[in-house]
Formats: sequence, C-alpha cells, structure tokens
Amino acid sequence: MTQEIIKEEAIKNTKIAIVTQGLVLITSLIKSFIIPLLVSVESFGYWQIYLLYLPYIGLFYWGFNDGIYLRYGNYDYKDLPRKKFRSSISIFFVCLVIETIIGILLLYFFNYSDKSLALMLVVFNIPIKGIYGTLIYVFQITNNIKKYCLYSLIDKVIFILLLGSIFFINEESYLYLIWADIISSVLTTIFMIYENKEIIFGKKEKIKTGIEEFFNNIKTGISLMIASFMALILSNIGKIFVEQFNEVEDYAYYSFGMMIINLLLVCFISVSTVMYPMLKRMEKKDYGKQFNVINKYYDIIALTGLVLYFIAYYGIILVFPKYMNVLAYLNILFAIVIFQGKTILMNNTYYKILREEKRMMIDNTISIVIFVVLCMFSKSIIGISIITLIVMAHRAIDSEMLLRNKMGIIKNNTLPILMLGVSIFMVGTSINYILGLVSYLAFYLVYFLKNRKKFLDLLYLVLRRERR
Repeated sequence: MTQEIIKEEAIKNTKIAIVTQGLVLITSLIKSFIIPLLVSVESFGYWQIYLLYLPYIGLFYWGFNDGIYLRYGNYDYKDLPRKKFRSSISIFFVCLVIETIIGILLLYFFNYSDKSLALMLVVFNIPIKGIYGTLIYVFQITNNIKKYCLYSLIDKVIFILLLGSIFFINEESYLYLIWADIISSVLTTIFMIYENKEIIFGKKEKIKTGIEEFFNNIKTGISLMIASFMALILSNIGKIFVEQFNEVEDYAYYSFGMMIINLLLVCFISVSTVMYPMLKRMEKKDYGKQFNVINKYYDIIALTGLVLYFIAYYGIILVFPKYMNVLAYLNILFAIVIFQGKTILMNNTYYKILREEKRMMIDNTISIVIFVVLCMFSKSIIGISIITLIVMAHRAIDSEMLLRNKMGIIKNNTLPILMLGVSIFMVGTSINYILGLVSYLAFYLVYFLKNRKKFLDLLYLVLRRERR
C-alpha cells in the first residue's frame, strides 16, 4: 500500500471519526445536561463513582485485548486467523465469567452499602466490556473506522434513549443510570457479535492451540495493559484522591467539572483511534514528520478549547446553580485537559507505534509516585487539582521531549507557545473572570493572526479540499 493511499484513507477515516464523534459529543452534552438535573447531588456522586472505577476492570483482561491490538494491528479483516480467534475468545470469555462471580461474592460479603453496590455493578461489567473491547479493537486494527465509530455511537444512543425513559418516570436513583449503561453495552455487544460472527462462531482450533493463542495475546499485551493502567490511574488519580478523602457531595462537584472538560477529550480520542492504524501502515522514516504535523494541529485545537472555559463558567451559573462550587477550580481543570489531551493523542499513540510500552509504563509510574508524594501536603480539592495540573504538564512535556529525541525531530517544537497560552489563561482567570477573558482573548487573537495559515490548513484538511 503506497503512502499516498494510506494518507487518503487516513483523511477519509479522520472525517468519519470527526463526524461520528461530533454526534458522540452531542450525546455527551445531553448526558452532561440531563443527568445532573435529573438526580440529586448525592446520587450523581455515586453514579460518578461507578464511572470512575469502571475502566479499571481492564485489569481482569490481563492484556488479552491489548495483545490482539498489537499483534494484528496491520491486518485486514479477511486475513485474521479466524479459528484461533474463535478458540482464544471462548477461553477469554470463560475466564471473565469466573472472575466476575468471584468479584461480586467478595464485594457482597465485604461491606454492603451504596458504594459497594455501585462497585458490584462495576464488576458485573467484566465479561460485557471484555468482549465489547475485543470486537471494537477488531474494527480499529483492521482499519474499519466506519464501523468502529458506528458502534461507539450506537452505545451512546441507546443510553440516551434509556436516559429519556428514566427522565420520563422521574426516577432519581443512580441505580437506574447504571443499569441503563449496562443494558446499552449488552445490546451493542450483541450487535457487534453478529457483525463479527465469522470470528466468533464456527470451527475452532484445538484447545491446546486456543490456549497458546490466548496466552500469546496476554504475553504480548500485558506490558501495554500495565502501561495503559498506569496512564488510567494518572488521568484519574485526582478524582480517586477527591473520592477517597472528601464527602460524596464534594466528589460530585469535582466530577461535574471533570465531566464538562472531558467533552474536549472526545475529539482527541477520536483522532487517536485513526492515528494508530494509519501510522502502523506507514514507513518508520515518516513517523517524525507526521508527529510534527499532528502536533501543529493539536495546538490549534487545544488553545481554541480554552476559550470554552469562559462559556462554561456562565453556563454553570445559569443552568446548574447547585454545582457552582466547581467554579473555584474550573480553570485548573480546563488547563489539565490540555496536557491530558496531548498525552492521549500524541504521546501514548507514539509509545505504542514505537513499541515503547515498557517506557510508557515506567514514565506513568514515576508520574503517579510524584502525585502521591505531593498529595501528602494537601488533600483539599483545589490542592489536588493544582497537583494534577503539575503532574499532567510534566508528563506531557517530558514524554514529548523523549519521543522527539528518539525520532530525531528536535525542530518544530511548539511546546513553548502552548505553555505560554496556558500560563496566560491560568494567571488571568485565577485573578478574576474579566481579566482572564480579556488577557486570554488578546493572546488568542495574536496567535490566530500569526498562525492563520495553519488554521486554514486544518480547515481544508477537515473538509478534504486542496488549498488554492
């Protein structure tokens, strides 16, 4: 496959991802607006506890899905070893069911409370999300971005429909929200099983071969799983500390703020899903060039994203007055998401492409240790927010410097501009809203005028048109 064809496919897939994730963003906005209005602050807190710990069930997969992701990242769907897939997935599913039963029994006998009930439902998701993850990865690694985006969207749409039913019956319990999430995942997984029936149903390899394939996936993927687990802890460690050391209502305020800024991550995550199969199909000598191109466009999106803070600030005052406590540190959360987005979109993707999963794991572990040490000095919400910002910024900058050195692309480093923009934003908004608005918009106007060609390049790229 020529580089030109790869580029064309990448542009096409990026457009599909942007359109689909635009719809996902709409569903996320609906969730963000309806759920806090629908339930009490306390119920919202327990719903957020469920969402906080749900991603950690990935530990129970032992890197199986990550192994598929790495081993078959440049395969087309028709080339996948179907008999091996059928055997290994069957073994994988049986293991997940056993883990789920053990996990629920342990939680039930340990301590029954609202929090433990939420955690039991997290564990109930283990086999559902496990198979869901396997099949959604199949779409991604085979570069079938259209179906990847479609089923990611279907999951969200089903949840929204169920959320509408909850709103209609005026039910305020967080349990209804959790069951709506579980049902949407189950239905979407069933649809994907039908779509991928060739690798699920049919003749299998011998049990011995299936076990070998199962453990080969684990052996290949466990380093990436641990690295991703560390990255997950790093991205959520602020929420974990707030949840552990503060009341459930305080955690609800913090989670509400994080929910708003996480909407910005949607576009970063959607593009990262396209980047991996695209880069995996390119020659290694082109990695550095693409790194600079993507980095250039990331800065435009990130610095534009900070403008949304000024809209969100008054939106909370007008629409969500019971969550106004979050305004004390909302600017810090917006700054956090800028560096978190860079890590997700740029650095983590390139760690995987360059097969530096162990280095990624080490760097994430170091960042977590730094965070824990700093949190010894403050466990207040504002203190944790500031520490999270410091650690995220360090992680993003340090990783980018390492990747640049490894690929030999010291030039075209745009980090100073990004740091300047975030600094102006933080200083201004920390003093007062008006000063922050005036100072940042002045910076943004200068940035736009100086980089208007890059803005136009990004616009034409999205529209898939050549500039004249």
